Amino acid sequence: INRTISFTSTSSLTFEETNKLFDNLHKIKKDGTTIIFISHRLEEVFEIADRISVLRDGKYIGTWGRNDVEVNDIVRLMVGREIPKMLLYEKKIALPSDKIVLEVKTLSRGKFFKNVSFKLYRGEILGIYGLQGAGRTELVETVFGLAKASEGEIYIFGEKVDVLNPNEAIKHGLAMVPEDRRRTGILTSLDVKDNIGVVKIPEVVSFG
Repeated sequence: INRTISFTSTSSLTFEETNKLFDNLHKIKKDGTTIIFISHRLEEVFEIADRISVLRDGKYIGTWGRNDVEVNDIVRLMVGREIPKMLLYEKKIALPSDKIVLEVKTLSRGKFFKNVSFKLYRGEILGIYGLQGAGRTELVETVFGLAKASEGEIYIFGEKVDVLNPNEAIKHGLAMVPEDRRRTGILTSLDVKDNIGVVKIPEVVSFG
């Protein structure tokens, strides 16, 4: 039986929850279910939709295949006028410096990942991709000192360091935003003010 399901905002979902939702949408689409996905997050629309319809001021503007339009085209159709070039999204290739900030050499951690090496340059964003269970989270946790590596070396600004725990990582200038921020990114027993200032406690407390 074909069904139509309508989805609206994903703003209340975490990144992981949104990915799980999209995985399920792809699965039920293969079963013949029609899906109406309503969102102002264009990156999500282009990821999930086969066709894109635009409404403006309560009026239907048109429908296009996902591969027939760009993000900037949809933005222009939504607002009904040309957008100054300076405000449009442009794909740019970052040109980082030649200074290596972080280098990982043949890092391994048991069954989770083996022989991982990479260099991160000043001004660069390094993306790490992989399916669930591929070791992405475990790699970041190990670099930050939440888990111990079985092999490998970590260099910060060319100096070999032993990151044995998060305190050591912070001293070396590293920071981590956890994957599940609701569960592991906050101290639920503390208020917002104390959560913000907790990492600075050692700098302002003299006698514990």
